[in-house]
Amino acid sequence: MTQATPISVSKLNTLVKSLLDTHLESVLIEGEVSNLMKASSGHWYFSLKDQHAQISCVCFKQYQQGFEIKQGDQVQILAKVTLYEARGTYQCIVYNIMPVGFGAKQAEFERLKKKLAAEGLFAEERKRLLPHMPEHIGLITSAQGAAVHDIINILNKRMPMIKITIFPAMVQGMEAAQTLIAALDKAYAHGLCDALIITRGGGSIEDLWPFNDEALARKISKSPKPIISAVGHEVDFTIADFIADKRAPTPSGAAEIISPDQNYLRTQIEQINWQLHHRMQEKLSAASEQVKQFQQRLLTPHQLIERLKEKINHYFQTLNRAQQKHLQTHQHKLSLAIEKIEILSPLKTLKRGYGIVLNKDKEAISSIKQLNPQEDVRIKLEDGSIIATVKELV
Repeated sequence: MTQATPISVSKLNTLVKSLLDTHLESVLIEGEVSNLMKASSGHWYFSLKDQHAQISCVCFKQYQQGFEIKQGDQVQILAKVTLYEARGTYQCIVYNIMPVGFGAKQAEFERLKKKLAAEGLFAEERKRLLPHMPEHIGLITSAQGAAVHDIINILNKRMPMIKITIFPAMVQGMEAAQTLIAALDKAYAHGLCDALIITRGGGSIEDLWPFNDEALARKISKSPKPIISAVGHEVDFTIADFIADKRAPTPSGAAEIISPDQNYLRTQIEQINWQLHHRMQEKLSAASEQVKQFQQRLLTPHQLIERLKEKINHYFQTLNRAQQKHLQTHQHKLSLAIEKIEILSPLKTLKRGYGIVLNKDKEAISSIKQLNPQEDVRIKLEDGSIIATVKELV
């Protein structure tokens, strides 16, 4: 016989809890409430029993949906079976409590959910975006309910300039679905709202059941404007939630989703204003620097006149130098020409004792062939002239 290795009690309980958590999914259990204790923490501790056995149950505060249980109630619970290791007892962690007979309604809920999903009415691609800055919002809800007051209070705090129109309807009871449909028809005909919110506050599953109506779901799907469904608490889901363009966990959440926060917008505006002011200052500084550079380049009329005077003086001096140089060049050429003339001048020849013979027409005689006997001639000497008569040509 093989000897087994012993394990501790806590190890055994951990193993059993692991097996339960891993291999046993949530179950729907029916029975009678007994040993009910509602703790100050808000949690409910009770036993669920039938004529043969009982099991310990706990329903934590966050899973309670407005349905108040009492000793002796026949209920159905949706629970996860687990082990409380410290005591070695197994118990049910309850996520939902419904009165007996509600299982049929839940089955109808699942059937309708699958049907509408198959038609594509839950598809994300058909859901519309909510307006970024709505000016007018319509509320389909009870005019006296807590939900409408919560929404109005939050809208007044976040964005008080948003106009609100209430289209009143019953939000629980046998006739609630029809009144909700009628209110939607009025909202559609009104046509001035940028978005609609169909809502009610928390309650039991029975209280919220009108929002699972098929006709209401189809009416929501035909909304001409984006529509938010905010029914019950965060853990509550209805057909209206699935088919609306947006689901809000609570009525207050719907008000926050649809309205921008004026304080946040004011902060954004201040930041944008600061950025614009900063950029404007940068541009002004750059422009001012450009103006200074242009001013340095630009001249006043007096400066312009002075610069023109300087240019004129420069041109005058340049012209004068050029003229002087030109004059000097021509004077030099003239001197050279004079020297040549003087060298070739007859007067120079006359100074050496020569004379110039001129005829009566004062033309120089260079050959005897130009003269005739007895012709008068003028002989020009350095200091005067002699009149003579030609006696003979030799």
